[in-house]
Amino acid sequence: MQIIIIYINIDFNSGLAAQLALCVHKTITSLGSSDIDPFYDVSVISCYLHTFAAHGSAMSKLTILLTYLTMLLVFGLLDAVWLGVVANEWYFGGLSALLREQFITWPWMVFYLTYCGAALYLAVLPSRVGSSVKLSQALLKGAVVGATAYGTYNLTNYSIVADWPLTITLIDWAWGTSATAVVCLIGALTLKRRH
Repeated sequence: MQIIIIYINIDFNSGLAAQLALCVHKTITSLGSSDIDPFYDVSVISCYLHTFAAHGSAMSKLTILLTYLTMLLVFGLLDAVWLGVVANEWYFGGLSALLREQFITWPWMVFYLTYCGAALYLAVLPSRVGSSVKLSQALLKGAVVGATAYGTYNLTNYSIVADWPLTITLIDWAWGTSATAVVCLIGALTLKRRH
């Protein structure tokens, strides 16, 4: 097993998208080097967030880091239950002809890390208004982030991948919307408890 350590240094006051893109680019570039084979399993074992509040007064770096890690853990657990138990038959039955025999782990690890960071930035941190945290705002914005991300993925696949089932498109789109909303709500609750 190959191991890659990713350090993500994000300053929420300056170009989050550019910083995430640079982090992903550096990670993928390092996978192309001669000493790392991108076809082996890759574990991303460390993520360091150096953050500043998006609007105005500085929020504790530890609070933001704990919120991010909580969201990452919850999303991982929800997805594990969903993919491993609840929807296993739907996905593996409907997509079996399209699946690899051996999964490559680094792409979905990069996805989890960046997606939870984006959800934190776009839905959870903006739910902080003054000294309070608006849970309903985090839930709604999380649903919008989920619907957009999972909708883009599923609708694009349905449009261009031969034999991509419509049922999987709709199920996964609904799942991503709901899961992201719940993860953002949990993130906002964590932020509220620590704030």
